[in-house]
Amino acid sequence: MKKLFIIFLLFTSLCLWAQNVPQTIDYQVRLADSDGNYLNVVVTVNFLIYNVETGGTALWSETQDVSCANGVFHVQLGSVTPLPGTLFDIASPWLELIVGGETLVPRTAIASVPFAIKAETAYSLDDMGSGSGLDADLLDGLNSTYFMPATTTWGDITAVTAGTGLNGGGTSGAVTVNVDVPLNLTGSIALPNGVIKGENTSNGSGVYGKNTSSGNYGYLGASNIAVYGRNNINGGHAVFGYNTTTTTGAGVSGHSLGYYGGYFTSSSSSAYTHVVHAEFLGTGAYNFKAVYGKARPTDGAGTGGFFEGGHAGVEGKVLPSGSSTYYGIYGRVSGGTGVNVAVFGGAYDGNINYAGYFAGNLAYTGILINASDARFKENVRPFANALSKIKLMNVHTYYYKQMEAEKKLGFPEGEQIGLIAQELEEILPELVSENVHGYDKNEGIEGAEIDMEQIEYKGINYIGLIPVLIEAIQEQQKQHEEQQEQIEKLQQQIRELK
Repeated sequence: MKKLFIIFLLFTSLCLWAQNVPQTIDYQVRLADSDGNYLNVVVTVNFLIYNVETGGTALWSETQDVSCANGVFHVQLGSVTPLPGTLFDIASPWLELIVGGETLVPRTAIASVPFAIKAETAYSLDDMGSGSGLDADLLDGLNSTYFMPATTTWGDITAVTAGTGLNGGGTSGAVTVNVDVPLNLTGSIALPNGVIKGENTSNGSGVYGKNTSSGNYGYLGASNIAVYGRNNINGGHAVFGYNTTTTTGAGVSGHSLGYYGGYFTSSSSSAYTHVVHAEFLGTGAYNFKAVYGKARPTDGAGTGGFFEGGHAGVEGKVLPSGSSTYYGIYGRVSGGTGVNVAVFGGAYDGNINYAGYFAGNLAYTGILINASDARFKENVRPFANALSKIKLMNVHTYYYKQMEAEKKLGFPEGEQIGLIAQELEEILPELVSENVHGYDKNEGIEGAEIDMEQIEYKGINYIGLIPVLIEAIQEQQKQHEEQQEQIEKLQQQIRELK
C-alpha cells in the first residue's frame, strides 16, 4: 500500500447557550497517497488521543469505518467511545490516526475548540463554591462596575492584546484577531460578496494566502467557482499569483477533473480586450514562450493549442527591431516514421477558398507538388491546338502599381515579365480565376473597430501553362519532323533528276 498523507484536517465543536454541551467533536480530514491521489474507499481508522507528541500511552481511543470521497471523510469523535470529562485537563492533547493499520505521523495538536467539552462545568456552575451550584459569597461586595448595564451599546473590537484580552469597543475601527487554525466559516452569500471578503484600498491584496511547504497551496478553493476575484481598478488584478521559484512552479495553477482546468471570460467591448494576456518580462536571447500549450495523450493525438475566432483563428505578429530572421507563424515537425506536416491549412465550402493566402513573395527550398493522380481525374481528353493558342498570347514587361500600404497587397517591385489576365482569359479562360484580397482598413488605428475591405482581381495559374507549353512544343516538334521528312523527299527527287 502506498504511504498515506493528511492533506488537511478540521476540528469543530458546537456549544449551545443554555443547553447541555455536546460530548462529541466534529472531525474532518482529507487523505491522499504518496502520489497525491485522493482516496475513494472505505477504510478502518483508529483514533487515539495522547498527552505527548510522540510515544506515551493513549488516554482515549475508538475505531470507526469511514468512507472517503475524493479523500475527504467526516466523523464524530466520541460517538463510539465517550470522551471522558477530564480528558482535556491536559495541557497539550495530541491526536493520532491509524488508517488501515498504517500509523500516520506526525500526530496532530488539538486546537482549543474541543475544550468546549469543559464548558459542562461552567454550565452547571459546579465547583464555584461550597456544595453544588453558584456560591453567592463569591458575588458579595462587588459593585455595579463589575457588571454590564442593560443599556450598553456594543462597538467594534479594535485589537486583541496578549495578556489583557480585547481592546476597543468604539463605533468604528480596525479589528485585528489571531485565531487557531483551521478556521471554518459557512454561510449563504450571493455574488459579488463571499463568506470571507477582503478589501484593500492600496496596491496590495484583499486576501493573501501563502504556503511555505512544497506541493501545497496558499489558497485552495472548491465548489462551482473555486476562486472568484473581482477588480474595480484600472491596472488591478482580480486574481494574482506570485511564484518565487526559478525553475518549476506556477503563479496561478488550475486543475480540473472536468472540461476546463482554467476558464476565463470578458465582456469588455474595448479594442484592447484580451480575455487571456500572457507576457514574458525577463531578458535573454532564448525562445521564451509567453503561452505554452501541451496535449499529448498518446502518439498521433492531441492539439497543443486550439483557437476559434470570428475573423482569424490564429494571428501571429512580430515587430522586429533588428536584422535577424523573424517568423509571424512558425511550424515544425521532426521525427517519427509517419507523415510530418509543419503547417496545414484547409478551406472548403466558400465562394472563394484559399488554403493559404500570401500577400508578398513566396519562397520554398523543397518541391511544389500538385495532386495529379489518375484516380482523382475523370473525363480525360487530349488537349489540341496548343501552339496556335501560344501564338495568340502577348508577353509584356510591366511594373506593379504600389498600392497604399494599409491594403497590404505586397506587390513585387521592379520590372516584371508576364501576361495580362484579361488577355489570357480570351485564349485560355481555364487558367484565369477571380480572386479577392481582404484587408482591415482600420488596422493599426488605436481603438478602431474592424472594417474589412475587399479588392477583387483576376489571377493567372502560371503552373497550368506548363502543360500547354509542353503540348505546344510537341505540336511544333511534329511539324518540324513533317517538314524534315518533306525536305528529305525533295532532296531525294533532286538527286534522281541529276
